[in-house]
Amino acid sequence: MVEDEIDVLELAAHDLIDTLKKLDDDVNERTRKLSDQALELQAEKNFIDNILDSAQVIILTLNHKKQIDSANQYAEYLTGYPKNALLEKCFSDFIYGEYDQKKVISAINQLITGNKKTFKYDCSIYSLKGSVLYISWFLSPLKRDDNAIRNDSEILVVGLDLTERRNYENQLTWLAEHDPLTSLYNRRKFEKELDQAIILADRYHHRSALIFFDIDQFKYVNDSSGHQLGDELLVKVAEKLKAETRQSDVIARFGGDEFIILAPNISQDHAQELVQKICDDMSTVVVSDGKERHRVTISAGLLLFPEPNCSAQDLLAIADVAMYRAKAGGRGGWCLANQYDINRIDIKNRVNWKTKIERALEENRFQLYFQPIMHIRDKSISHYECLLRMIDDSGELVPPGLFVEVAEHTGLILQIDQHVIELAFKQQVEMLEKQWTIKLSINLSGEMLSNPDAFKIISNQLKAFNLEAHHFIFEVTETQAVTNLQAAHDFITQINAIGGCFALDDFGVGFSSMNYLKQLPVSYLKIDGAFVKNIVESYEDRLFVEAINSVGQGMKIKTIAEFVENEAILEVLAELGVDYAQGYGIGKPVLHPEFQHPLS
Repeated sequence: MVEDEIDVLELAAHDLIDTLKKLDDDVNERTRKLSDQALELQAEKNFIDNILDSAQVIILTLNHKKQIDSANQYAEYLTGYPKNALLEKCFSDFIYGEYDQKKVISAINQLITGNKKTFKYDCSIYSLKGSVLYISWFLSPLKRDDNAIRNDSEILVVGLDLTERRNYENQLTWLAEHDPLTSLYNRRKFEKELDQAIILADRYHHRSALIFFDIDQFKYVNDSSGHQLGDELLVKVAEKLKAETRQSDVIARFGGDEFIILAPNISQDHAQELVQKICDDMSTVVVSDGKERHRVTISAGLLLFPEPNCSAQDLLAIADVAMYRAKAGGRGGWCLANQYDINRIDIKNRVNWKTKIERALEENRFQLYFQPIMHIRDKSISHYECLLRMIDDSGELVPPGLFVEVAEHTGLILQIDQHVIELAFKQQVEMLEKQWTIKLSINLSGEMLSNPDAFKIISNQLKAFNLEAHHFIFEVTETQAVTNLQAAHDFITQINAIGGCFALDDFGVGFSSMNYLKQLPVSYLKIDGAFVKNIVESYEDRLFVEAINSVGQGMKIKTIAEFVENEAILEVLAELGVDYAQGYGIGKPVLHPEFQHPLS
């Protein structure tokens, strides 16, 4: 019996040993698996951490106290704060501005309570160094698999840095509204401010003033001492204006050497004191090239408004007329004007012409005439310039000299530009259908040149007519290009990139032709006809044309002489090596029904 019990105990012991061994094996296996899982989880965590840290966005988690629980490396890099400084810092402390802070705090509260699922908001934050960053934020709750909101890290925050883009957009906006040389408002921005000032003056029954002036003999400064000194003079005038005007006054460079001041809510006496002070103080502005000193005088027109039935364009026209009245009375003075004490015929004519232009646009009463441009060496015709004419109510042709200036002052010139482009593109389609390989040269206004949508307008029309840009040459005058230099450079570069090209018209009449030419990637220089028409008799004109042609040839720019009226002029141009000729001696402008493909 005892032996049997011993056997039973021995068997039980062996079973226990086996069981313990199995348990030990199971524990070891489970430990190994847990270790493997831990390694996998650690590897997965490292992988996720690497992704988070390499992501070029801010990634944060916030607890229910709105404090930062975790932050990736990019958050440290962008804000300048080390991770230990970020953790447990309230997220809203970073937000720049009380309004945005309250907006973000309210949204986080709604995310925590479940009243809001996501929140997207763009605002600025402070960096450690005090700089302001513009961030686009996206916030959402962090949830478990059962969709319960976690208590330790409740909110996921992702931030995309838009600072560079925002700065670029601000820069573009600034350039669209300011003159880059003087940093004053440009004409477009000023006209918007004037529109608003007229509304406020009417609403609150107070008087405001316009002071419009230009610099006397500014062209002489540029011609005798160069454009750099002219630019220096313009900057000094702008600085003097800023010093002499009130903070509420609006100052603009209207173009060239023209400046304008809007002084809201001012009496006539104070306005007269202001314009007199400006005239007096401008005489203290002096620039020198080392050889010659130039002292500034200005001629100004002063206008008080509002006046019945006068728009912003009317007021500008009246102030402009007043300025020229002051100039006619002697330099360095000013003239007070309103629509009752100046020659109102000019204003009435302007309004009448505006109506005529609007009606002509509505009724498609604009036509293009085409004047040939001949290659002097082989007498071939490779392109035509499109010349605009308006048909008046009686059916008579109206040359552009009678309506273009009014169109520019009344804001209708852009509509005319677009209409000209459509007419020229339509004509090119007809020529291509006849297999004529002729380029058309299209004149663009200064307004089109400085319009940020100019390239889009032309490229969209090219697509609409299924045309390539290489069929066209776009012309702008030298004065327009120099007045809007950066806009001209950018626009010309865009057109060149799609195969089009540009011609600089009236070259030689501006105040800084040679200096600015290298900044404008044009393909053609059109030598102003004033230097061409007397070239046979005038040795000075011949030298001038020769100089322009030499500059063009040196820069691989083709030259076109305008006002070529006879064979004698053509012979001199050929001798000088000018590339092309245009004028009545080559061919008169013709309407497109008579338009025929030239032979040679």
